[in-house]
Amino acid sequence: MATATSHNKKSSAIKRILSEARELSSDTSSLYTASPLDDNIFEWHFTLRGPANTEFADGLYHGRILLPAEYPMRPPDVMLLTPNGRWELNKKICLTFTGFHEEMWQPAWGVRTALLGLQTFMAEREEKAVGVGGLEWGVERRRALARESRGWKCEVCAKTTVEMLPDSVEAEEQVDQKGQVSGDASNEETTASREQPSEAPTAASASITTPAPSRPPSPPVAPSQLHQPLPAPPAPSLPPRTSPLTSTPPINHTSSTQQKLTLIDNCIKALSILVALLVVKRLV
Repeated sequence: MATATSHNKKSSAIKRILSEARELSSDTSSLYTASPLDDNIFEWHFTLRGPANTEFADGLYHGRILLPAEYPMRPPDVMLLTPNGRWELNKKICLTFTGFHEEMWQPAWGVRTALLGLQTFMAEREEKAVGVGGLEWGVERRRALARESRGWKCEVCAKTTVEMLPDSVEAEEQVDQKGQVSGDASNEETTASREQPSEAPTAASASITTPAPSRPPSPPVAPSQLHQPLPAPPAPSLPPRTSPLTSTPPINHTSSTQQKLTLIDNCIKALSILVALLVVKRLV
């Protein structure tokens, strides 16, 4: 990695590039790796893992990032060196964060932003995939290139893509994360649907097998009693009516009167205390 000893420390571009180089050198992500060349700090080489759940998922793709002298006020240029079937080789790619669209570039973005954006746009199709350097190869051909990319070697870095971005358990988990989440959700729904019906028949069978309480046989009715009128139902007992004057219990009047008296008493005490303070103030 390039160091600050061989570059102008006063340059804002150099400061920014060195800061990003230190940050990415300590980045433990298994999805990408990037660093500037020793003899040219404005040229970076990177290795990027293909996006998950696509034909590029098994691939490791190596490329170049060219930073302008006005960086980060102007965007970088990105090129791929590994055959991939998505973009042409060693040709500047037209993306929203590259030199083809300087009006959309934000100085807060950086090399990491370019890497993640490249991985995202790699899986785009049809109209979204159209642009300078774009290719529309078949899925099976792209999968074959993804498998072959793992043994591709960069002449400048003198390493293969697997050596620069080794496989790890974390990378495999990140690649299969979306598939596992959807699979777990479907398994939970299946398990819940299987468990719910097992409880319903139990309750139903209990209600069916439980015998209903037997009623005693009704006494025989004489023929003469069939034509007798049914007894009138007893009239409902209503609470005794009270006049509006007596409906309100006297306790409420008494309590309200006591509250008024207490309030008057407190006011008199407060006035007496105030008068006493005024008298003492005059005497002093």
